[in-house]
Amino acid sequence: MANTTEAPDAKAAPIKAYRISDACRALSISRSALYRELAAGRIEARKAGGMTLIPARSVDAWLDGLPTIPARAA
Repeated sequence: MANTTEAPDAKAAPIKAYRISDACRALSISRSALYRELAAGRIEARKAGGMTLIPARSVDAWLDGLPTIPARAA
């Protein structure tokens, strides 16, 4: 029986696309917020049969496009 606490395989394929729930988890946003971003065109989606997929590059681009918070002086 395999140990389920083992580290992920270092040679695992990189994530190319997320399902809706996985994209929400990856971005730490609600499902409603994700659908608002999709409707506004700030995140793109693709359909594969009945499944909606969010390309990982779109998730990365959205995150990179968010405003940065300036560092506070100590």
